[in-house]
Amino acid sequence: IDEVYTRARGICEICGMPVPHTTEPPNPWAATRDHIKPLSEGGLHEFANCQLAHRLCNSIKGQAAEEFRIDWRQKVCKEPEKWTEPLNELWKQIKNDAGEIA
Repeated sequence: IDEVYTRARGICEICGMPVPHTTEPPNPWAATRDHIKPLSEGGLHEFANCQLAHRLCNSIKGQAAEEFRIDWRQKVCKEPEKWTEPLNELWKQIKNDAGEIA
């Protein structure tokens, strides 16, 4: 996953938010390797078909189309009770991650 993380500069390619480098599964904001074209649809398990994604974003995407994107602002507006706390947790993790890198 390190090569995919580096190529994406630590940014989730599904939602555009930073992926904390120090976060590991089962944390929903941990880095995962998402297959752009799902393996079940003939996608290959190769670097060119992989993108960096938060574990949560990857699970929301599921088997969706290749151009799937998440707009967290829109999700928070529609369901603030569901998404505000998880996103606040992501920001805490990003802040902690930045402190460890500095």
